[in-house]
Amino acid sequence: MDSPVDQSTGAIGASCGRPDAPGDAPVPTSRPDPHAGAGSPALAAYEPEAGHTAVTRCARPTELEAIGLAVRPARPGGAPVGHNPGVLFSTLEIAARAAIATHGHLRLAQILRLEADGLELEVVELRTAAGTAAAGTPGPDTDVILVACPATRPALMHAPVVVALAPAGATDHPGPGMYHPVDAIYTLDTELNVLIAPAGGPAARALAACQPTPPGRSFYAAHEDRLFEIRVCPGPGAGLRASLQLLAPLAVLLQGRPLVLTPCAAPPDLAVAWLAADVEAGQLDHAQMLSQLAGVPLRVGDVVRFPAAGHSIRVIRLMDRHYREVPVGLARQDASPTALYVESPRGGAGEAHQLVALCRSPDASELVLLTPVPGAVTGPEGTLFVSPAAFRRVASPEDLAQGAALFHVNGALFDVRPSHRVGPFAVAVHPLDGPGLGVPGPSPARLRPAPGLPLAASAQVSFAPAAGQPLRQGLCPDRLRRDLLAAHGGATLRLDRALPLESHGARLLARVHRVTWAEAPTVGRPVGRLPSDPPAALDVVAGHMVPPMAGPPCPASAGPRALAPSPAPNWLLVGQPLRGAGPLCLQASASPLAGFTPGRAAVTPDDYRLLRDQLPGGSEVFLQSGGHLLLVYPDPSPRSPVPDGHVILSGEDLERLFPGPVLRWAVATSTPPVLDLVEVHLFPGPEQQQQQRQQQPVHDISHALLEEAFFRRFLGSVLTVGQGLSRGAEQAPALVYTRPCKLLTLEYKVSTSPPGPLPDLDPRQLEHLLLRALPRSWLTQAYTTHSTMLGPSCQLNFTLTRQLAADIRRDVRAGFWVPGLTQASFQTLDSMSAPLPRAYSLVLRSGPLMLSLRVEFVPGPTLLYPGLSLPRGAFRSLCEALGPAGHTRDHLFFECAGRGFVARRADTHTAPGVVRLTGDFRDHLYPRERPVLSMPHAHQVDLRLSAVHMRLMPGLGAGPPPAGPGLGLLDLPAALQAAFPGGSMALLERRPIPGAEAILMPELLLDADGRATPCGLFEPGKTEVHLRRMGAPRAPALADGAGPPPGPGPHQPAP
Repeated sequence: MDSPVDQSTGAIGASCGRPDAPGDAPVPTSRPDPHAGAGSPALAAYEPEAGHTAVTRCARPTELEAIGLAVRPARPGGAPVGHNPGVLFSTLEIAARAAIATHGHLRLAQILRLEADGLELEVVELRTAAGTAAAGTPGPDTDVILVACPATRPALMHAPVVVALAPAGATDHPGPGMYHPVDAIYTLDTELNVLIAPAGGPAARALAACQPTPPGRSFYAAHEDRLFEIRVCPGPGAGLRASLQLLAPLAVLLQGRPLVLTPCAAPPDLAVAWLAADVEAGQLDHAQMLSQLAGVPLRVGDVVRFPAAGHSIRVIRLMDRHYREVPVGLARQDASPTALYVESPRGGAGEAHQLVALCRSPDASELVLLTPVPGAVTGPEGTLFVSPAAFRRVASPEDLAQGAALFHVNGALFDVRPSHRVGPFAVAVHPLDGPGLGVPGPSPARLRPAPGLPLAASAQVSFAPAAGQPLRQGLCPDRLRRDLLAAHGGATLRLDRALPLESHGARLLARVHRVTWAEAPTVGRPVGRLPSDPPAALDVVAGHMVPPMAGPPCPASAGPRALAPSPAPNWLLVGQPLRGAGPLCLQASASPLAGFTPGRAAVTPDDYRLLRDQLPGGSEVFLQSGGHLLLVYPDPSPRSPVPDGHVILSGEDLERLFPGPVLRWAVATSTPPVLDLVEVHLFPGPEQQQQQRQQQPVHDISHALLEEAFFRRFLGSVLTVGQGLSRGAEQAPALVYTRPCKLLTLEYKVSTSPPGPLPDLDPRQLEHLLLRALPRSWLTQAYTTHSTMLGPSCQLNFTLTRQLAADIRRDVRAGFWVPGLTQASFQTLDSMSAPLPRAYSLVLRSGPLMLSLRVEFVPGPTLLYPGLSLPRGAFRSLCEALGPAGHTRDHLFFECAGRGFVARRADTHTAPGVVRLTGDFRDHLYPRERPVLSMPHAHQVDLRLSAVHMRLMPGLGAGPPPAGPGLGLLDLPAALQAAFPGGSMALLERRPIPGAEAILMPELLLDADGRATPCGLFEPGKTEVHLRRMGAPRAPALADGAGPPPGPGPHQPAP
C-alpha cells in the first residue's frame, strides 16, 4: 500500500515510496533491465539473474525489517481444549500487531501476552538491514512473521507458509535470522518444488553464507524426503515466493508450523528421465516440458501436475551422466540436455522420444537408459552401437574381451557393440531393426543379456556382391575369412542375418548357412559367435546369395563352389544359465493335427528332462518368448514321436512366434504370469447368424453362465492375446476417459458423528477442516462425503451437494479444487443448530488471471472507503498478469457491482487468499436474496481522473494553516507526488504531506467523462486540480505547473 497508514484497518502500515533519510545503509537488490529481452513463460520467467542490473534500496539500520514471533498457549499443558480446531491466522495477526504497537521496543525472548484464545507470543527473531539484532524498534515497514511453536503445535488455520533455513540437525529451532515468509505466485500454474528468492533479500544472503554456489546456479534445500530448488532472481521483496499450487497443500499440512529447510548440495545432473503421462504422446511438447523441469529436483515416484497444460507426469526412473540410476536428480537444458522419455498409455507412439533400456543383469535390477538414433552408424542388421562408456557399463568381462555383447528383447537377438561415433547416451539402431526392438512402441524396449552363447567352431558362409556391385571371380578364401573376422570379430553368426564387409576392393555380403560348436562338431546350429582373435574354420563358398540351408556339413574345399538353396527352418533358442552351457536349440515346426491345443509345445522326453532340471521346485515347465507363453510337455506318442532337437507347436502359435525372423530367444520358467483380467470378444455363431437373417429374436446372453462356461473350458490353460477372450456383459459399466474441470464454487452440508449440535466454527475454519479431509489429488465428486476428526470423539462430515465449474459456469459431477480459485460454502443439516455464518468471496480478474479470494469486512477509515486490501502475493500476481507494464504498479483499479475500487498491497495482514474491504459494502455486494454460491466479479479497469477537488487541512497536532497564499503552484506538484506517490486516489482519503504538517484529502473525483467516481489515477499534466484551504476555494492549477487544459473552465466547488 502506498500510504503510511493501512486504510483497511488503520494499524501499522508501510510506505513503499518513502524518501531516503540521512544515514541509510544501501542494501543490494536488482531490477529488470529495460534493454533485456522478454523471458519464457512459467518458471522460465524466473531465471537467476538474467537480463538485470544491480540497484540499491535504503533502509534505516536502527529499524527492524522483520519480527519473528512463535505462538504458543499461555497456560502449560498445550493448546486450548474443546472443539476449536485452531486459531484463524488473520485474527491472530491483528492481535499480534496491536501487541507490538503497545510494547514498542522489543528484545529477543520477550513474551507478548494476548488476551484472546489464551495464547502468548515469544520474540524469536529480530532482523535489521545489517542482520540479526538482540533488540529493536518496529517501524511502518516492519514485517511480522508468525509461526506455531513446534512443541505445542497450536493450529494456525489459513496461515502462510514460512520457511526456516537451518543447518543440518537443527529441525525444531533453526536459530535467529532464519525465518522467511513465502508469498504465493498466482500466475505460476505448476506444482514444482521451486522457491523464488529476491536478489539481495535476507533469504538469498543467508543461503549464500551457508551454501556457496557458482554464479547462475540455484540453491537446494531438503525437508525430510523432499528437495526444493531456491532460485535467486531479480525483483523487489524480502520474502520467498512460490506457486500457489505448491503452497496450498503445504499450508494445510504445516498449519502455521515452519517448513524447516536444510541447505544441501545440488543433486546430480540427469542424462535421461523416464516419465509417464496421462495424455497422448502427440499432445506433449517435450521442449517446453524440459524448459519447465530444468533445474527442478525430480524424485522417482513423484507426480508433477501441469494444470495450465492439462496433464500430469509421474517420474519412473532417472539416470545420471555416469550411467547410474539415482533416486533424485536435475534435468538440464545446457549443451548436453537431458533426454526426456514420456511413456503414455493412451494414443499411438510417435517416432521421436523413444527409449531403449539395457539391463546389466537378467533380473533387470539396474538399467542403462539410452535414446535410439536410427541410422546414426552404418552397421549390419541386428547390431546396436553404443558409446564406449555405455558399453563398459553393460558388458560383462567376457563381452569386453570379445568387443560385443548379446542381448534379447521380445524374443529377438541383438549384438551391442561400442562405437566412438555414437553419443554418450544414444544407441544407433538399424532402420530394419525397429519392429523387432519395439521402437516406436507404447513402452521402452528392455534388452536383457543372453548369456552362454558359445563360439563358432566352424561355419559355412557364402559371399555375394552387395547391391550394385558386379560378381567377381577368383576370390581368395583365406583373405575372405580374415576380412570377415576383422570386420565382425566377436559378433553373432546367425542364419537369418547377412554381414556386410569389404574384401578384394569390393563390398560384399556374407550369408551364414550352418554353424557348429566345439562341444558337438557334427551337429548343425543356427547361431554362434565369431571369435575376436583366433581364426575359425570357415568353408568359403563364392557365388550369388542363396537362402540358408540345413543338413550335414559340406566338406572343406580349397576353391569356391555354389550352395543349393533350401527352405529356412525356424529355431527356438532356450537359455540354460544354470548349466553354464549354450542355449538349447529347438527347431520349431507346426503340428499336422488340427486339434493340437494352442499354447502348448511338445518336445522329446530327454529335452523335457533337460528343461525340468533347470527349474527345481516347479511342477510345470513354460517357455516365454516376448509376450508369448507355451506350456511344455513330453510327447510319448509312439506313432509319430517328436524328432530330437525339435519342438512341435500349433499352426497359430508358429505364425505368431515367427512372423519374420527365423530365430527366437526363449526363457524357461516354472512361474508363469497369472491372469487377473481376461477380455473376451463375443461373435455370433452360425445359429445366431441364421436367426438374424430370418429376423428372429436373439435371446440375451447371461453373463454369469458365460463366465462359468469360460472357466470350465479354459481353466489352467495358456491364453495369448490375439487368441481371444474378453469379459463382457451388457450390465457392465462403460468407462470413458475424461479430465475433470476446475471448480469455482462448492456447496457442502455439514453434520457430526455421533449426531449433535455443530460447534461454533467460522467458515474459514470449516474450509480448513475440509481441505484436510479432501484427497491429495483434490478431486471432488458430487454427493460424496469426506470426514475428519474434530476432537477425540467428534467426527465432522462434509457432503458435497453442488459444485459449479469455473469455465462453463454450470453444475458438474466431478472437478478439481484449485487453490486461489475454488471457494466453498457450508450449510447445516441439524435443525437444532444455529445457521452457519455465510462465507463471502470475491472474484478478481486481471488479464488472463482470475482469483477467488475470501472477503473479510473491516471498519473503513472513511465513509464508503473504496479500498481493496490484498495480501502481497495476490497483489503482485494480479499486477504481473498485466504483462511487463504491470510489474511496477503499486495499485490496480477494479469495477464491481457498478462501483470502482482501488486495490493496494496490504502491509498489515499477510493472510493468503484474503481480501479486506470496508464493511459498508456488505449489503451492496452481497444482497440477501442472492444465492449462496454466487460471487461478485471485479474486473480490472483503467480509471483515469480528469479533475480532482482537493482540500488542504492541518496535520495531527498542528494549528490551522497560516493565512495567505498557502500552497502555491510551484509547491503543488511536489506536495501531490509526496502525498500520493503512486498516483492512486480514493474519495475522502487523508494523506499527509511529508515535512509540511498538512493533510490533503480528495473531496470530489471526476473520471474522463466528467462523472463522479470513488477512486482513480491522478496523472500529472493531465488531471485538473482544484485546491481549497480551510473552506476557501483556490484557483485551479495543473500538477506540473503548466497551463489549464483546453475546453470549458474548471469546476469550482462551493466552500
